[in-house]
Amino acid sequence: MREKELEERQMEMARIVTALNTQQEKLQNIFQRQKENTLMQETLAAAENLDIFQLEEHRTFGIKLIGDAKNQERIIANTKTILERKQLEVKEAYQKVET
Repeated sequence: MREKELEERQMEMARIVTALNTQQEKLQNIFQRQKENTLMQETLAAAENLDIFQLEEHRTFGIKLIGDAKNQERIIANTKTILERKQLEVKEAYQKVET
């Protein structure tokens, strides 16, 4: 019975690790989009025919990406907290199996 509990806790922890990896990948994608958006803004600003409307759209999108990144960082922090708790549960379940 204790082995089953340990196995269940380990499976739960594995799901959380998978979710954390997905969340971190999403954050990296946001950072990449920010970089691409900044490059596009610089290109537009240096163009002969300055298109203020397009430049403003990229600026607005950049602001949105900053908010998205901050939100994603909060999600990652919360998931890490959950993972830490789950690691303690796995450790406790393991100790029960060993005794």
